[in-house]
Amino acid sequence: MNVNKQTRELLISHYEKYPDLEAQDLFKFVFHSAFGCDHIVSSLENAVSYIEEEYKSVLKKESPLIEELDGDYVRVHLSYLNTGLTARSLGKIFCLSAKIEKDGMNKLSEKLEAVRSLIVEGIIRLDINEFDEALDEWRKLGFTAVRHSETFRAKYSPAYRVISKKYARHLPILAQIDKDLGKRAIKVLVTNDEREELSDVIKSVYGAAVLTADNVLYVIPSENKNEPTGIVN
Repeated sequence: MNVNKQTRELLISHYEKYPDLEAQDLFKFVFHSAFGCDHIVSSLENAVSYIEEEYKSVLKKESPLIEELDGDYVRVHLSYLNTGLTARSLGKIFCLSAKIEKDGMNKLSEKLEAVRSLIVEGIIRLDINEFDEALDEWRKLGFTAVRHSETFRAKYSPAYRVISKKYARHLPILAQIDKDLGKRAIKVLVTNDEREELSDVIKSVYGAAVLTADNVLYVIPSENKNEPTGIVN
């Protein structure tokens, strides 16, 4: 199987950042890369509540607040809330990002092959026999979502949500909108390239009306705080 160069580079970068990771942490990385969110989201209110509670005890980070995954998703550290983004907005984005990835298993298989080749080559320093045993156990479980290892959690204190890159690339603007939500209308400067997508993102996250004029978006916040979400039931 040909291993994608980007996949290898991202896995190596992940290992260099977290050198004490274990096999299940690599499983979690490739699972998130292939499938995105690994939780069933029962409601927007629950998603927001969990974020608020976790944020209270999280070890705050300065950077990086966004961690690249190998696919259409990223991990956003909860410290991003320090920039002005609200727990409600992050919760809504998390819900909107949760979807069924029809080709997820094929993607997962390819990424696992990349992980294994890096271990065989000695670039990722894990015991290949132990990795294969862990992989076989995970396969028997049906490649279900996995938790970070105790070692990873103790040393690196992971606290993040997995969201679509479609929303991640606009987080600075969404954080600014959250700061200005008390205003009747919010003026956002945009480029022609991002105007259409950003307009759709704002409508999805805030249930807001968006008026466009050249390189300006005028956001009219909705008074409905319980607008429908893209939740996986």
